[in-house]
Amino acid sequence: MIWFYNNEGAADGPHDDEAMKAMIKEGRINARTLIWRSGLELWEEAGTLMAAWWQPQLKKIRVAAKPGKETSGTRRTPTPLAPTEEEAPKPKEGFFTRLFGRRKSS
Repeated sequence: MIWFYNNEGAADGPHDDEAMKAMIKEGRINARTLIWRSGLELWEEAGTLMAAWWQPQLKKIRVAAKPGKETSGTRRTPTPLAPTEEEAPKPKEGFFTRLFGRRKSS
C-alpha cells in the first residue's frame, strides 16, 4: 500500500508499508502522526488507522515441563476461568473505615 505522512504540514511520500515501518523505528513517525492513502477521505492518526504497526512483535516461546512434575490433567485456557465459591475474595474495608475506624451504632 502507498502512504503519505504529514511532515510538518507537508505531505511526504509516497512510501510503502516497509518504509513506513522503518520510519517508525527511526522515530520520524509516531502513533499521533497524520497519514493518508488513496481511498481515504481525510488524514488519520497512524496509531488509529494502522494499529498493527504499533503492536509489539511477540515471539513464541516453548517451555519444557519440569522433570518429575505431572502435567497431565492440568491445562491452561486462553481466557481465565471464573473464581469458584471457595476462592471468593473477602470484602476489604473502605478508606474511611480504615481512617476513622468502625462507627458504633446506638
